[in-house]
Amino acid sequence: QSITVGDLLRMRSGIPAPNDNAVLAKVYDAPLAPAPTLEDELATYARLRRQFKPPNTVGVYTDFNYDVLAGIVRRVTGKDIGVLITQTVIGPLKLHATSYPSGTGIPGPLRGYGWNSKTKKFDDKTLFNPPLAGAAGAVISTAGDLETFNRAVCHGTLLKPATHRAQLIAKPIAGTHATYGEGIIYAPNVCGHSGTINGFNSDMYYFRKQNATLVVSVNRLDRDNKSQTDPILTLMIKAIGSLPAR
Repeated sequence: QSITVGDLLRMRSGIPAPNDNAVLAKVYDAPLAPAPTLEDELATYARLRRQFKPPNTVGVYTDFNYDVLAGIVRRVTGKDIGVLITQTVIGPLKLHATSYPSGTGIPGPLRGYGWNSKTKKFDDKTLFNPPLAGAAGAVISTAGDLETFNRAVCHGTLLKPATHRAQLIAKPIAGTHATYGEGIIYAPNVCGHSGTINGFNSDMYYFRKQNATLVVSVNRLDRDNKSQTDPILTLMIKAIGSLPAR
């Protein structure tokens, strides 16, 4: 049975990729290590044939699906995913503070940190090899640009109407309360995404009834990959949800 692009975008590919927490822990420990090639990753998972699930039967979130999608983009367009994102998203939306990085640092003085339980101090986790995150989360941005981008995603600004309608057909992610569309967390009144990477985590959500966008970003992420934005995110979602429709 074939895995479709829609299956990959909705996290329903059935590919037995490893738990993202385990993968990110390795990245946390060796942030400048070379990234494995897609071909090597596919060969590794192909050996786990008995662990595959039929496509479009269960939702399991894994960043690896985005690696596969980036490979499809390269095969179809001949372009690296960073180039295509820059040309078709960052440019048209005028996201002037957003970039798909080619180096190991980030613009400006901002640093990212992670707590070291052995030394009882924060480690600087800013330097990072972007291909380790790839299509799943290598982009560098700001709260203002994320607000613009999230509204565009949730309104389908860059998509044909039929494509946007398909994007918002959301299905459950196993073990969570989330429903996932094509690359986006989607529920009747909420649309957006969360992300974690060494030293940083961010959340962006658009509330349709209130016509409000919430962006939360914290420059700390520890090795356990537990989001540091959850406390304020929970309070803000509750507060926004209580506002009247606009």
